[in-house]
Amino acid sequence: MEFQLLDRMSRQRFAGLKHSGRVPDRNTIWVFRERLVQANVEHQIFAEVQRQLHQHGFRAREGQIIKPKELWLRMIDWRPHIQRKGQSGKPIGERGKARNKRIASPRARVEQAFASLA
Repeated sequence: MEFQLLDRMSRQRFAGLKHSGRVPDRNTIWVFRERLVQANVEHQIFAEVQRQLHQHGFRAREGQIIKPKELWLRMIDWRPHIQRKGQSGKPIGERGKARNKRIASPRARVEQAFASLA
């Protein structure tokens, strides 16, 4: 949990922590969790978090929070537009080249914008 909080600013904001120096270490988190278990309230807290997430249109599944749009994209089997490359002895066919060309134009515009920031 400590690593996850240190890894992403969005998780720190979700937990109400403004600075990474204030992230509790693993022992503090473990002691807090044990106190919740002893007080027999951990299931109530989890249920309330689930309810609030659902109320705002999110679903928590298998350790990841999925936004409704992402659920819909997964249902229609949407895949990100990543260019493909050939391998040794197996070059890309004409169809693959056409696909890469179709992806390249919008991708180049985005990459140029980020390159100017570097």
